[in-house]
Amino acid sequence: MEKLKSQGIKTGKNLLYEFMDSVEAIYLMVILLKYNESVIKQEFAEKKIYCIDNGLLNAVTFHFSGDKGKLLENSIGIELLKQGQEVFFYRDNVECDFLLAGQEAIQSAVQVCLSLKEPETRRREIKGLTAACKRFKLSKGMIITDDEEETILDDGIEIKVIPAFKFLLDFKDFEGLMEKA
Repeated sequence: MEKLKSQGIKTGKNLLYEFMDSVEAIYLMVILLKYNESVIKQEFAEKKIYCIDNGLLNAVTFHFSGDKGKLLENSIGIELLKQGQEVFFYRDNVECDFLLAGQEAIQSAVQVCLSLKEPETRRREIKGLTAACKRFKLSKGMIITDDEEETILDDGIEIKVIPAFKFLLDFKDFEGLMEKA
């Protein structure tokens, strides 16, 4: 809203909420909620927005070089939702991109990044995933990358790193994918 105001566009919160509801209703974007046990706090907490199509996302963003990491995260998020998963994100000093809920509890935690080759990126992604796994008492987590594959043990959490193509091809067997990777 601040960005609109800085450009001289007058608008209120209600108009923005109506706009977001409309965009979601016609399947252009999906709004992902930050996980919270309280439904009321969840509704009023920050949200993440994913575009239903990467081509559309590229068409409406203002940049000259594509952010491939953002596109990969968008693709994985949309696929999780298409497969009928109840998806949230986690943020509490660190961030985990996706929490998958089932039977009224968080069942899986998933991070998405283009590559873990840079030490700072590796540290950040592992730290976020490990924090989410510990918070929700999960013994395993997953990091989806462009083309890397390995198993990492961090603070008692087993982290499967898998390439996006394997995740997308084998998604229906998500638990098996966690075991095989």
